[in-house]
Amino acid sequence: MTLDEARPAPTGRPAGALTTGEIGTALAHLTARVERIHRAAPEQVPLFADPATGEWTTSRRGSWVGGFWVGLLWLRATVTDDPTAAPAAAQWTVRLRDRLDDDTVTRAMTCWYGAALGVRLHDDPAATGLARLGAGVVARCYDPDLGAVPVGTAFGLGEVGRHRVSVDSAGALVRLLCWAADDGGDPRLRTVAARHLDRFTAGDPTGPVPVELDRDPATGALVDRHPGGSWARGEAWALLATVDAHLALGDGYRPAAQAAAERWLTRHGDRVPADRPERPDGLLDTAAAAIAGYALRKLGAVGLPDAERYASAADLLLARLVREHLGGSPGVDAPPGMLRGGCYEVRPGQRREVETVWGTFFLTAALATAAGRIHPTVL
Repeated sequence: MTLDEARPAPTGRPAGALTTGEIGTALAHLTARVERIHRAAPEQVPLFADPATGEWTTSRRGSWVGGFWVGLLWLRATVTDDPTAAPAAAQWTVRLRDRLDDDTVTRAMTCWYGAALGVRLHDDPAATGLARLGAGVVARCYDPDLGAVPVGTAFGLGEVGRHRVSVDSAGALVRLLCWAADDGGDPRLRTVAARHLDRFTAGDPTGPVPVELDRDPATGALVDRHPGGSWARGEAWALLATVDAHLALGDGYRPAAQAAAERWLTRHGDRVPADRPERPDGLLDTAAAAIAGYALRKLGAVGLPDAERYASAADLLLARLVREHLGGSPGVDAPPGMLRGGCYEVRPGQRREVETVWGTFFLTAALATAAGRIHPTVL
């Protein structure tokens, strides 16, 4: 059996929302693991780890995931009593400044999850400055011909990146720019946020949200690179983006958010999806499930008619993640706090099961809201 064909067997334990005790224990395991990882490599950003050895692939500057790592440090400072946690998060936030020189829309993720969380959770002045600066940098990359902020030329994309739009950063971009505009910044930042999001909901706002769009050089039209929803994490990013648009840009985006939620629930329910849904016997992606659970918890907190159903669906999905994939839970063969079953292309064409920083971030954030430590709409 190849790595691409392997998948963990479900435990078969009965479904049901997590108890208060289970939520507290899971958060304790997750934050303790963050502390151990930070102590082991205090000058590096962990990207993903081999679940068999626990060995992390790291980056000095954080690649596209640095914001999730620093966001985890801010979450740890929020849900624990460790007095050293907030200063450690603040120190790392300052170091994210180097990422603003990279031509990539993922700077929105870096500055929303890594810096704006420090503002919203701890009112950190350094985080405030970086988040405001990052919002301006991202907005200035808006391409009026594309009608969006392009993916950018970083990470080896070159000129292709100037003509590509990706949904993975869309939620962070919308929240970051709207927060900056509402915090005394340029009100035109909200316009950029709306136009960027509209690239994914143009035409039928309740239709499937594309994951990546490329501009046809001949016609200028945007072409869907992954039609039909062929990537579970892309579906989760799309759900999160539309929910964040509803939160930050207003009720006009509610139909898109609800439609994305209904598509996710119809397609996956409370199951952890396969990374490639057309290959249900392939690798799972717990990170996709964690992103979706986090988005559904937010959608369940904004007073919609179906809010209780979305919140309940999120709780069942989080329960499955914790009970069947989180180390420290009975029957899960992994160190406490390790979220098993993430999927990532560690090399071109090579997808593997890994522990991911982004999966851990979204699971921790969702559980923090379930524990009542953070309101779902803050993040």
